Amino acid sequence: VELVSGQAGMIALVDPDSNKLRVAAIFGIPAHLVDHFAPLLHDLPEADDGEREELVSRLRQVAEEADLGLTQVIRLPMRVGGEVIGLIYIFQSRNYYFVPDASNLLRSFAELAAIAVKNAWLYQQIKNEKQRLDAILEHSADGVMILDPTLRITVFNQALSHMTGWPADEAIGLNHNDVIR
Repeated sequence: VELVSGQAGMIALVDPDSNKLRVAAIFGIPAHLVDHFAPLLHDLPEADDGEREELVSRLRQVAEEADLGLTQVIRLPMRVGGEVIGLIYIFQSRNYYFVPDASNLLRSFAELAAIAVKNAWLYQQIKNEKQRLDAILEHSADGVMILDPTLRITVFNQALSHMTGWPADEAIGLNHNDVIR
């Protein structure tokens, strides 16, 4: 927002489960007024242009309801590999104007933000999958042990603990040959 001398801003991300936009971050907009911006989040843009008139019309509706004096808007999609994963909105009041070249500055920011969001989503998916796999290994009826390249134990599940008599917390970190004879 400050980069382009805006008054307020909002980032809306596509919820991967519902494929609908939801507000992820706001600046200069009181939290209790965020619901007034719902008309701006109905759908993802098909293209970067051609929807300006509808967007300004929606903004007028929002501006009246929220009573923030916002009359101008820049909306840019956040894209990764052609997929729109969110939208950046920057708002301005009637008394001020966006800095020249605001759209180009924001376009660069939107590209970087989209990559960061996509990486965060991927990281979360990997973390969830790891937790799921850890739970499967830990609660397997079969004894499971995982070794590192030096034959040190890194995973020692409950079933193997019962089979060997070694508590998992004592076995982890030891050499395989010290635990399994």
